[in-house]
Amino acid sequence: MNEAINPDFDHEDQYKIIVQTAQEGICTLDDEHKINFVNEKFIELLGFSREECIGLDFSKLLLADEQEKVMDQITGCKQTTKTSLDVRYVTKSGSIIWTTTTTSPLLDHLGHCKGILAMVMDITERKAVVDAIKDSEAQFRSFFENSLDGFLLTVPNEKIFAANPAACALFQMTEEEICRMPVQDLFNFAESKLVEVLKTRNRRGRAKADVMFYQKDGTEIPGEVTTVLFKDAKGKKQASIIIRDVSDRSQRAIAEQTLQRSEANLRTIYNNTDVGYVLVDADLNVVSYNALAVDVSLLQGYKDPEEGESILGYFDPERHDIIRGVIARVLNGEKIEYEISRLEPDGSEKWYNLRWIPIAGEKHQNMGLLLSIGDITKVKVAAIERERITAELLQRNKDLEQFTYVVSHNLRAPVANIMGLSSLIEDFVEHAEGAEELVKRLSASVKKLDNVITDLNHVLQVREQVQERKEKIDISQLMDDLQLSIKHLMTKHQVSLQTDFSSTPVLFTIRAFLYSVFYNLVTNSIRYRRSGVPPVISVTGEALPDAIRITFEDNGKGIDLEKDGHNIFGLYKRIDTTVEGKGMGLFLVKTQVEALKGAIEVESELDKGTRFTLTFPI
Repeated sequence: MNEAINPDFDHEDQYKIIVQTAQEGICTLDDEHKINFVNEKFIELLGFSREECIGLDFSKLLLADEQEKVMDQITGCKQTTKTSLDVRYVTKSGSIIWTTTTTSPLLDHLGHCKGILAMVMDITERKAVVDAIKDSEAQFRSFFENSLDGFLLTVPNEKIFAANPAACALFQMTEEEICRMPVQDLFNFAESKLVEVLKTRNRRGRAKADVMFYQKDGTEIPGEVTTVLFKDAKGKKQASIIIRDVSDRSQRAIAEQTLQRSEANLRTIYNNTDVGYVLVDADLNVVSYNALAVDVSLLQGYKDPEEGESILGYFDPERHDIIRGVIARVLNGEKIEYEISRLEPDGSEKWYNLRWIPIAGEKHQNMGLLLSIGDITKVKVAAIERERITAELLQRNKDLEQFTYVVSHNLRAPVANIMGLSSLIEDFVEHAEGAEELVKRLSASVKKLDNVITDLNHVLQVREQVQERKEKIDISQLMDDLQLSIKHLMTKHQVSLQTDFSSTPVLFTIRAFLYSVFYNLVTNSIRYRRSGVPPVISVTGEALPDAIRITFEDNGKGIDLEKDGHNIFGLYKRIDTTVEGKGMGLFLVKTQVEALKGAIEVESELDKGTRFTLTFPI
C-alpha cells in the first residue's frame, strides 16, 4: 500500500478481508473528496456509522484548525505516491483524537487518479505520553533553573555536565567553569565527608552529609550535600548533587536558642505573675491563657477558658452583650480599662481590674487582643473605705448644713409657736374658752415638730442602709411589683406606664434603694401631672460600655430649671406648692442614687414634661 494501488486486483475477496481487519482506519474518497468507502476500524475510531460516513465531505471529520492543511495534503497526493501527516479528528461524541493519516492516489489502468486512499492510525495515547514527557522535561528544567539550592548533574565518574544558576552563585563561577572542574576540586575533601558520601550513594543510591566547599576566590563555605543516582530517559546512569549553603545555620541556631530562652522567661513570668492573661485571636477565639486566668474563672463559677473557643465563654452570660460592645471598640484600636466587683462563693466581694488591649501587626492590621485581669480587692477595699470615710464626712457636713437649715426654719417655727402658745396658756389659764383653742394649736405645732424629726431620722437611715448586701435585681420584675403597689393611683388618674428593659434586664444593686428611687420618680410624675391630660410615663434602660442608664420621662407640668433648678433635689424644697407634699421625695432619690455610686440628671420644660436620667456603674 506504500505505492499507488491498481483497483483491478485479481484477489478481490482477499483484499476485502485485509482491508476490513486492518488495525488502521481505511477510507477512500472520490474526486470531490467525498467518502465512498470505510472499513470497520475507521467506523470504530470516529464513532460514525457506515451510512453516516458514505457521501460525507472528508473535511467535516477534521478539527477546524486541521482542515486546510489536510485538504492541501490530499490535493498534493494526486501528483505524488504518498503523503503522511499528524492530524486531529473530531469523533461523533465530540472528543478529539490524534492520528497519523497517510494518503495515496487511486489510479485507473491508464495511471489517472480517480480518488484517494486514506489510512488513519490512532496515536492519541502516544501523543499524550510524548506531551507528558515534554511537560516533565519543562518542569524539571524550570525547577533546575529556578531552585534556590545549587544543582550539579554528573556522570558516574563524577564529571560535571550541568550546573544551575544557584550552583554558579554558590561557587561564584560560570557553568562552563564548573563543568571544566572535577568534583573533588570544588570541595575540601580533607575537612568534608564527601568521599564517604559518594561511596554511600554509589552503594545505596542516595546519601546526605555536611561538607565544606570552595568559592572561586578560595573562601570555604559550610554546606549540606544531598546526592542521588538516577537514569535518564535513555536509561543512562547519572547523578545529581544538591548543595545548600548553611553558613547561617550557626547564627540561626544561636538565634533560636536565644528565642527559646526568651520564650521560657516570658512563659515563667506569664504563669507566675499576679495578673491573669488571656490571649485572643482576630476571630475572638482563645489562643492561650495563664494559670491565674483559670483561677479567676473558677472563683466566679464560669467556664474555664479553652484554646480555640470563644472568649465570651469566659464571662457571665448576662454580660455577653456588654462584652461584645467592649470587644468591638478594642478591635477598632481602642484600649479599654475598667473595674468590676463579683461575689465569691463565701459571700465576700472581690474587685478586678480588666484591661482590653488591641494587638496590631507590623502593618497595623488587627491580630487580636489581650485581656488582663488583676485582683485589686485589697487596694479597692482600702480606696472604697477612704472614699466612704471622705464621702461620709462630706455628707455629714452637708447634713449638718441641711440640719442647720431645718433647725433654723422648720424646727424653729414650731418651737416658737409652742413657746408663744405656752405663754398664752399661762396668761389665759383662768379662761377655759381660750385655753382649749390654744391647746389645739399647741398640739398641731407639736405634730409638725414630730414630722420634721421623723423626716430627719429617715434621712439618717438611708445613710446606714447603704451597707446592705447587693444582689442581682430583675428590673422588669421590680417595675411589675411597683405597678401592682400603685395600681389604684394609676387607675384613678388613667396613667399609661410604658417600660423597656430588653437591653438591661439585670442590675447588681440594693433592692430597697432601687425600689424607693423608682417609686418616688413614678409617683412624682403622677402627682405633678397636667390638668386634664392623662399621665404618660416612659421608663427605659440602655446598656453602656461600663454602665447602665435608666431614663424616666413624663408629659407632666414640667419645671422651670432656670428659676428652680438649684432647688430640685433640696430637702424641704417645694417647687410647686399647689400639690400636697413635703419636699422629701427628690431629696431621697438623689441621696439613694449617689449612695449606689450612681448619678442623676434632670431635663425639663414647662407644660411639656420632665426627664430624669439615672446612671449606675456595672
